[in-house]
Amino acid sequence: MSTVTTSFTRYYGLPNGAAQAYYVCEKFLNEKSPILFVSAQDLDDFDHAAHEFAPANATLLTFPATDTGQMHFLHQLLNHKSGPVLISAPYEALQTPLPDVRDFHARTHIFRRGDTLRRQEVLDILESAGYTRDDYAETPGQYAARGSVVDIFCLHRPEPLRLYVSGNRLDSISTFDVDSHNTQSAADEALILPLSFDEKPCTLADFLPNARYIFDEPPADTDLTAYPGCAVFTLLPADEAVNCNLKANLSFGANIQLLTQETERLIKQNIHVIITCLNRGELDRMSELLETIPVFKRVDFKISPLTQGFINEHKKFAFITSNEILSRRFSAARVLKRFDVQHAKHVRFKELQAGDYVVHQDYGIGRYLGLEVMNEAENPTDCL
Repeated sequence: MSTVTTSFTRYYGLPNGAAQAYYVCEKFLNEKSPILFVSAQDLDDFDHAAHEFAPANATLLTFPATDTGQMHFLHQLLNHKSGPVLISAPYEALQTPLPDVRDFHARTHIFRRGDTLRRQEVLDILESAGYTRDDYAETPGQYAARGSVVDIFCLHRPEPLRLYVSGNRLDSISTFDVDSHNTQSAADEALILPLSFDEKPCTLADFLPNARYIFDEPPADTDLTAYPGCAVFTLLPADEAVNCNLKANLSFGANIQLLTQETERLIKQNIHVIITCLNRGELDRMSELLETIPVFKRVDFKISPLTQGFINEHKKFAFITSNEILSRRFSAARVLKRFDVQHAKHVRFKELQAGDYVVHQDYGIGRYLGLEVMNEAENPTDCL
């Protein structure tokens, strides 16, 4: 009677994305091979924690859902020089069609200031790369042409570029503001990543031939034998599985008394407690809220991207996040992500109408009521 041996190891005792990221960075991440963490859960909490626990020289990437994002992702991956690489991805990323590596390299183009080329050559290269011509270049993958000026929104930049072609020479490259279209700072080059391909015969595995895979609660139909040496994270214990012994925090529900009792319990066990906040303002408010309670004088406060915490009783530390203390169901970073350059709709003021809802980059959601002249007598200024 033959026995079937598995080529992977199971791990449990990792209660959330932050605990998983900590364990991956602590036990798996090294410079020998990239790590690909695959999960069906929202990856935001894992990604935030990876930025907290990964070494400073690590490259942290997330496989995007959009075509423009995927091309930027491939460029970052192929141009990685040194240091550990940690990639997070949903399960569907394993089957996403991607271009051939050689084809991707061949169709990547760089415009440099001083290049000898005509305006039409620039336009032909952009069309070949799959960029869309429009009146304005306002989202990644768009370009606009007016006379000697060609505006391009490259896939890898947060702002578009303006190229000025004089005769058969590329005279200048500069960034410009999407809303005002005013030229800003000079740039030396414009990297044109390809956006469209006739064929996409490859998958993520072709770009990561030496990667180690970590699967979080893999679907039943996942063929784990295709990934020798992979690791599997499970919520529940399993035979011959490794217990990572990390524990989730309580749900505090903004109950400071409960937080105080739990902090006292942890400190009595000689566990170092760290309370994390997303920004300086939040840190100051949290410190003021807890400063009169003696036990919190023995706690460290720090700014961190963590949105989930956990307890490591073996190594004697615990992270408690402001999100957990206040029982927030959202992440500030996650909200901002929904309005990044790939998702936002840029609107000129002349297109706004009174009553329209808008998202201000500093103050959040509001309603546009119109322009009003303020300080009219001394220094009249149009204000929203």
